[in-house]
Parts: sequence; C-alpha cells; structure tokens
Amino acid sequence: MYRLFCALSAVVVFLLAGCAGTGLQTMDSSSDSSSPIDVKARTELSLVDAMQPADSDNLVETDVRAGIGDDLVEFRTRYSVTSGELVRNVGKRYQQGQSIPTQLARQSVEHAVRLSTPGHLGAPVKVGFDQTEASVLTLNGQQRQESTRAHLVWEPDPVQLQVEWTPPRRVVSAGNPLDCTLEGRVRMPTERLSAGYESALDVSQSECMVRAPNRGVDQLPMQARGLAWNWGESLNSTLHMSRVELRAPVYGVPELQSGYEMGLRQQHSLFGWQMEADVALRQAEGSGYQNEVMDDDSRWSVDLQLSRQLHTFALTARWMQAKDPLWFIPEASPVGRQSVSLLLDFSSWLTGLMPGMEAGMQASWRHSEDADGRDDNHFRWDFSLSW
Repeated sequence: MYRLFCALSAVVVFLLAGCAGTGLQTMDSSSDSSSPIDVKARTELSLVDAMQPADSDNLVETDVRAGIGDDLVEFRTRYSVTSGELVRNVGKRYQQGQSIPTQLARQSVEHAVRLSTPGHLGAPVKVGFDQTEASVLTLNGQQRQESTRAHLVWEPDPVQLQVEWTPPRRVVSAGNPLDCTLEGRVRMPTERLSAGYESALDVSQSECMVRAPNRGVDQLPMQARGLAWNWGESLNSTLHMSRVELRAPVYGVPELQSGYEMGLRQQHSLFGWQMEADVALRQAEGSGYQNEVMDDDSRWSVDLQLSRQLHTFALTARWMQAKDPLWFIPEASPVGRQSVSLLLDFSSWLTGLMPGMEAGMQASWRHSEDADGRDDNHFRWDFSLSW
C-alpha cells in the first residue's frame, strides 16, 4: 500500500508539472464585512509547462483565515503542494557522475491561532500557536517533518516581553547540545544612560536540556539566567552576564552546580573590513573537587573574526580559544583548546568570468590544538561548477 501511494503521488506530480500552460487559477472568497466573523479563503492551482519557468514552485495552495472582532481571534489553515527539485528540472541533461535529485514533491499543512486582548493592560497581550506538518516525497520513499511553537508577546511602552515554547527536539544535534524548550525575555530601553545613541537592557531566562551523548552527558536539565546591555548603532555592542544552574544529581554531577559568565560582544565596520569579537570570562563552581577544575586557559573564551570582500576574493580570518558550549560541565569530554583559520572565497570572481554558470571555489587552512595539546593542520580546496 505504501509503495502504491508513492507511485500514485509521483504520477500526479508529474501530470501537474507537465500540463500545458493553463495559467494560474485562483478562487478567492470572503464573508460579509458586516458579520462579526470574518472568513477569507484563497485557492491557487498552478498548471504550467514543466519546460517553462514558473512564478512559483507551489502547484496547489489553499489558505483559509477566520477572524473574530478587531484582530481579537484569528485562525489560519494553509495547505500547499510544492514541486520537488527533480520535477523542476525535467528535461535537464545530467553529466556523467553528476548526482540526480530525488525529491518529487513536498506537501505541508500549517495551522496557526492568534489571540489578542483589547489592550486595557497598556498594550494588547498577543498569544500565538503554530504547528506545521510536512511530507517530502522522494524516489526513496517518504520523509515526515514536524514543528510546533507557542509564543506570547506583550509590549506596553517602553517595555517588551516575549515568551516562547517549543517541544523537545527528537534528533540530537552534536553542534547544538542545548535543547531549550522555554525562553523568556524582557527588554527595557536605557537611552538615558547612553545619550546620543540607542541602548537597551535585556533580562532573559531559559529552561533547557543538555543533550550531548557524544561527550558523555545526556538528558541533564539546566536553567540559564542572563542580563545584557546593548548599545551603539543597531545595538552592535553587548555587555552580558549570565548564570547557569544544573538541577539534577545525575551522571555524577552534584545536586547544585553553577556556572558564571561575563563577556563583551562587538561588531564593527571600518574601511570595508567587518570585525566581530566575543570575549568572555567563565567560572564553573560546585562542591568539593569541582572548584578547581577550570585552569586559567579555559576560563577565558575568545572568538575573533575579521572579513573583507576584495576585488577577486573574500577573505575571512578567525581565531577561537576555549569556545565550548558545555564549559559549565567539567565532566563533559574536553574539546579543542584553540584554532586559527583562514578562508579565501573566489566564487564571486569566478562567476563573473563564466556568466550563465554557477561556480564556486574556496581555499581554507585551519590550525587547531586539542585538549591534550596536540597540533593539527588542515588544508582544503573546494571547486564546483553547474550549468
């Protein structure tokens, strides 16, 4: 039955993509403006020649909205079918050794609910809930994608309050070991403390779960509180302080273990150069043996990046030291101490020499030092060309 469903879906997608250009069929309806309930519905069916470029990748799109009062309650449901990369490239000739795309189509259903108070509390309290379910049809079968998000916004002048909730991730990401399900932030302007330029004070709190089985730590609840002062043009400078608290006596971690961080982040543009700097001082504290686990080198975290677009290439240089997202867990397996990298990107220059083609060429060098002090040098050259 599953294979039959995939086969029928593929046939429908190819028929929709290959039909002669019948244009875009749109149906739009709305309720009487005098009704307390406002309902709007829109349906678009795009049947175009697969050999001709289309204005949109949506083959079918239906959008239904219903509102009550003056934006007090709003419901929205959207259904869409999007052609896949394989369908969009029907008729394209592939070279020997070139990979052929496998995605046929993607269908998604989106639901959204918005609630808003009349504004007697200084500003409307806006509550929202979003859910998306998608199914990607490929030559190898079907893949499912899901996402859920709830959020609350209250902005009585001059304060801004935001709270966001997301369910725990199903897949563990090695590059992002912190899975935060509840995050809140309050922003207050502080122009009086910084005359002549914009500034704001942020107070935040997050409820997260540490999920890093590759480093010997998994399912460890944590709570983070932060205070940050942003100032300058586009708030490009930040002085931040944070406290991290581990609250579960598992994996040998004491019942109460805290970490403190104070740092400065800045972004500047000068004479065509882009500079980003993030320097922080960290201290992990606990009971007994954990008080002295951080040496002087690991207390300081440094991330400096310098970049510029030159005539024939883009240059990016970066230096990182003790850049560990799990610095507050001494039991976690150690990572590299520091690294220096240099990247030269010739893609823009190469594309200009070969118009009508998508070309990319990069050369990179990276020197790193691991937790045991061993050095490693890595050089890489990447080249790609498509037409």
